[in-house]
Amino acid sequence: MKNILKLFKINELFYIFILLCFITGLIKEIIIIFIIVVVHEFGHIVFNNHFGYKIISINLYPIGGITKVDRKINSPINETILIYFGGIVFQLLLFIFFMILLKIKIISNNIFQLFIYYNNLIIIFNILPMYPLDGFFIFSGILEKHISYYYTYILMAIISIIILLIFIYFYYSNYLIILFLIYQIYTYIDNINLYFNRFLLERYIYNLKYKK
Repeated sequence: MKNILKLFKINELFYIFILLCFITGLIKEIIIIFIIVVVHEFGHIVFNNHFGYKIISINLYPIGGITKVDRKINSPINETILIYFGGIVFQLLLFIFFMILLKIKIISNNIFQLFIYYNNLIIIFNILPMYPLDGFFIFSGILEKHISYYYTYILMAIISIIILLIFIYFYYSNYLIILFLIYQIYTYIDNINLYFNRFLLERYIYNLKYKK
């Protein structure tokens, strides 16, 4: 556990977000969001450990986190899908935990309603098929069962851009999140040759059989 905790890193955007919450008096909100984000990432950690993958780092952002793992691109698709569902599973378990806290009157109904709002918000946000969210990798895995890795990569880049434009249209005031998403999607698109070459190299080195 101590080794895992050392891997957690808070991104600069999260510090700015925390500062803004303190300035505006949203202390309860930032504590609840922080708990949800950490528990969500622990979901990914537990599933990665279950499948034997090494955790490199866990970076926390205002409305989610990115867990970097030593895992091949050619890893089993079903394992990848389950790993990215792990965060949502743990958020559902956290909901049960908060329900128990409410029942035994450790937290107030106001706190519980705040938790419900942010927990649902983070789940809905994370299942969007947009890089680097969980929904992106889940949907990518489903696509890879039917089309090649290369065309999945291109199609998911297009879908990410479309979802981003829709998000900007409806939530244009969320500057920090929008800037973060733009940078992540740009990096994803810019690295297409790098990831595709790595995909092919893994198949050559480990003598993996071709699967459509």
